[in-house]
Amino acid sequence: MDNQINGLKLIPLKIFKDERGSLLHIFNPANHLKKNFCEVYASETNSGVIKAWKKHTELSQNLCAITGQIKLVIFDCREKSSTYKNFFEIILSRDNYYLVHIPKQVWYGFQCISQEKAILINCIDKPYDPKQSISCSLEELPFSYEW
Repeated sequence: MDNQINGLKLIPLKIFKDERGSLLHIFNPANHLKKNFCEVYASETNSGVIKAWKKHTELSQNLCAITGQIKLVIFDCREKSSTYKNFFEIILSRDNYYLVHIPKQVWYGFQCISQEKAILINCIDKPYDPKQSISCSLEELPFSYEW
């Protein structure tokens, strides 16, 4: 899958199914990112809800959707980046099961586009510090994006 943001990585993930249920693979250090992970949390989002926009100045994130469907949008606001002002969009779900590595200093947001709520797993590489996180409402954003 071609990406349009420097530092963004898409890693295909596997789902193992049998008669008892499913095992959703998220990390494997042998073939995934060679990063230390500090915190892991789940973000539950109701159908139609948009959670946007956010930018982390000192940490990178690794996201995957384990239930529902999420439209993830990333915007490169790093002026020295060759992908400056580029958007990247992807639908995350069990049918399109990827781990998305989001580098620091880029804006991102997501929307639950399924009828049922969606759960997004987020693994960050440094402890969360609210002083290193910038949030912006849909109305305040310094760029335009139509959900």
